[in-house]
Amino acid sequence: MLDAFGPLCTVWQEQVKEFFPNLHGHQSKNLALFVYGAIQAKSIVVQHVAEEVLEESDAKCESIERRLRRFLANERIETKETWDIFLQKVLSYWKGKKVYLVLDLTPFEEHAQIVHIGLLQEKRVLPLAWEVMPGEEKWEERLWDIVEKMFERIGKYLESEGCTVLADRGLSCLALIKLCQQQKMALRSSREKGGFCTYPL
Repeated sequence: MLDAFGPLCTVWQEQVKEFFPNLHGHQSKNLALFVYGAIQAKSIVVQHVAEEVLEESDAKCESIERRLRRFLANERIETKETWDIFLQKVLSYWKGKKVYLVLDLTPFEEHAQIVHIGLLQEKRVLPLAWEVMPGEEKWEERLWDIVEKMFERIGKYLESEGCTVLADRGLSCLALIKLCQQQKMALRSSREKGGFCTYPL
């Protein structure tokens, strides 16, 4: 049976259930299953995730894949509410501590551009907020309106001692400086040859 988790997945499933009380039993179980498989597969491609979950289940790969796809397509799951719960619980750890946020604009081939803000932890960045925008079509919203909304969403849960935003030189402009001032953040912009230049706020 697919529900016959091994010891590691059973503990992980209980942690996910406790972390997201807004999710129903099967929803939290499928989320735990997907995250576990994605970590093992180092991919979020559903087929690859399902293959990794096989070791935790007696079901066939096709059955697991269908179940995961149904979970991802479930419109009854309030993704915004769920992610806000995640932000609230994760960002509470940094209360009273110094925080570094990374702002970036990443193109995905010619199809899309991803505006995202993440929390810098050593050499890794934990995504906190993002918007997927058209790659070649004109955006309905201005870039800085999008960034302001993301700052405000994160700011509701972030009570740090000091927050510094790291951004590429191409994103560093008066609009971003003003947003950082509004949110009481410092801004550092990457130079062309490495390092950072700091804007006093």
